[in-house]
Amino acid sequence: MDSFTRLGQLLGAIVLCGALHGAGADRNLELLGLWSPATIRDSPLLTLGRDGTPNIADNLNEDEVGVLQTQIVRIVEAAYRKKLFPMKTRNYARKKGVLDRIPLERFMDKAREVIGDQKLRCLEWGPFFTRWPNVTQPYMKKFNCAEKWTFHHETADPHVKVWWKSVYGELDRGLEAQGLSEVRSFFDLVIIPQTLQYVRDPLVSMSVLYDLVKPGGHIIFTSPFIQAVMPYPVDYYRFTAEGAELALQRAGFHVLKSYVAGDDFWSICWIMHCGRSDLSEDSLALALVERGGDYQHNSYMLSMQIAQRPLGQ
Repeated sequence: MDSFTRLGQLLGAIVLCGALHGAGADRNLELLGLWSPATIRDSPLLTLGRDGTPNIADNLNEDEVGVLQTQIVRIVEAAYRKKLFPMKTRNYARKKGVLDRIPLERFMDKAREVIGDQKLRCLEWGPFFTRWPNVTQPYMKKFNCAEKWTFHHETADPHVKVWWKSVYGELDRGLEAQGLSEVRSFFDLVIIPQTLQYVRDPLVSMSVLYDLVKPGGHIIFTSPFIQAVMPYPVDYYRFTAEGAELALQRAGFHVLKSYVAGDDFWSICWIMHCGRSDLSEDSLALALVERGGDYQHNSYMLSMQIAQRPLGQ
C-alpha cells in the first residue's frame, strides 16, 4: 500500500470514527435533522484495521447508513476542493497503473480464445500520439498476426493512402470514395480499441469497418462508457454495451461475445483517476464481466465486443 493511499484511508477513518460514535455524534448534523442520536449505536460505525483498511459495522440501520453516506460524500467533496482529485499526478499516467488497461488486457485474452491461433492479417487503429507508420500496436501482440497493419484516422484527402502496411483514411466515408478499394475485404482481424468515439458518424464508420474485414473475419471493438472527455481533436460519443452491439449488428456483424469493464465502484474510481494500487484484490477480480448471467450493472467503464463478419457476405 503506498503512502498516499494509506494517508487517505487514515484521514477518512479518523474523520468517520470521530464523527460516527453515537455518544459523541456531530451535534451539527443532529441540529440539521440528519439523524436522531437515539437511533445511532454507541459503538463506532467505522473502525480502522491494522493494515489501514476501514471496516464498516454490520447490520446498519437506515439512519446509520445515512450518516455514513453523508460523511463519505463530504470527505470526497472536501478532498476535491483541495484538488486531491482527480489523481492524475500520482498514477493515472503510469501505463501499468491505469485502470482501463486491466479489463482491456483480460478482454483481449478472451478474444484470443474465440479467434484461435491461426495466422492472421491484422489491422489495428494506430495510436494518436505518433505519425510513424507500422508502429507496433499494443493489442495486436495478443494474436498470431502474420501481417501487422496500422490504421491512421485522417480527415484530409491528401493523406488518404495505403503505404508500408498502413492505411491512412477516414472512417466517416466509404472505401471507394477515398480510393481505398484495395483494402476491401482484406483483413482477418480488425482491432478498434477505445477510438470510435473520435469519429463524427459511428454508424457509418462501423459499415466501413465491416468492409475492411474478410467474410469470416473478426472485429474486436472496445469503447468507453464512463470516462472523462479526451479530445482527439474532438471526443464525440460514449457507448453502452447494448448500443455497441446494435451498431455492430446494423453494419452486418454477428456479435459473438459482449463484456463490460468494472462495475459502479470501478466507474467512480475511473472518474477519480485511481490507479491499480487503489483497488483491493476483490475489486480487481471484477474487472471484466460478460453480458448476461450476472450482468446487472448500473454503470461501468467500458463496453467490449467480439464480432464476426458472416461467411458469404
